[in-house]
Amino acid sequence: MGTLARIALFAVGLAIVLRVGYSAIATFAVPTGRTDWLTRVVLRVFRPLLRGVAHDRLRGLFAPLILLVLPVVWLSLVLVGYMAMFRAVENETLRSGFVTSGSSLFTLGFTGPADLPSVALAFTEAAVGLGLVALLISFLPTIYGAYARREAGVALLCVRAGSPPDAVALLRSTRGRSGRGLAPVWARFEEWFADVAESHTSTGVLVWFHSPDPSRSWLLAARAVLEGAAFIEAAVDGGQETDAGACVDAGADCLTRLVAFHRIHREAAPVIGLPPRFDELWTRLSEQDVPLVSDREAAAARFAELRGSFEPDLLALGALVGTTQVLS
Repeated sequence: MGTLARIALFAVGLAIVLRVGYSAIATFAVPTGRTDWLTRVVLRVFRPLLRGVAHDRLRGLFAPLILLVLPVVWLSLVLVGYMAMFRAVENETLRSGFVTSGSSLFTLGFTGPADLPSVALAFTEAAVGLGLVALLISFLPTIYGAYARREAGVALLCVRAGSPPDAVALLRSTRGRSGRGLAPVWARFEEWFADVAESHTSTGVLVWFHSPDPSRSWLLAARAVLEGAAFIEAAVDGGQETDAGACVDAGADCLTRLVAFHRIHREAAPVIGLPPRFDELWTRLSEQDVPLVSDREAAAARFAELRGSFEPDLLALGALVGTTQVLS
């Protein structure tokens, strides 16, 4: 192999290794605000498996599977990249480069490099391999910590809104006029939405972490809170004085960021005249003597407007993670 060919082969191998390093850092260590293309390719390859699985418990294995597959893909590409570099440095066969690269990557030591440049390459490959595994292990507590915070919010909501959480049950639990008894819920979930938006765009695989109980899906919880807050804001006399509107804004922003992060299609907001949900919520709160606004049609239109700000994104995320049937 000529000198120029060896230089080109070494450059290609180095580019592969550097690209894998960037992918690993962007996926776990640095909140880039977007999915790395290499990680996105892995997700797209395995996503059809999710759509073909009907059982919720099997769907719940998708996210842990991705966490196992990503290091395998990264290590395989590092193996190929260093194989090319060993081939260029040692000027031997691809088989020899493969053996040396594999021995160095997995620190097996059953074969030794021939010269000092190859020894240096072996040291760096061993460090890269250990670094990739250490990176995943070190960020697992962060990933599961964000998951635990999300699920804790859902569990607290289910105390008021039932299981599965529902806006009607949530509003029936209100105490006091104008729904002010739910003010702590709106404030808590305003923070919850902000936390979900930040953590789930820093580590995109979190959206596929299902709740232990399928009836307590975090998307169902988001819908219950947002529908309830939208109704308080639109139809309850004095509801604008609560934090319900801010909660809807925080939730809509969270869902929009997640849809943009995963680059999924956002359906156009449907024209919602007088939704059946509005009728049900109106009836339930009327029975509890909660003061409602006098203009029911205007309230319905405002509720439809608020619901249109979050529901298309909610349905799009449901389709992404395989829970469309519980959101439709």
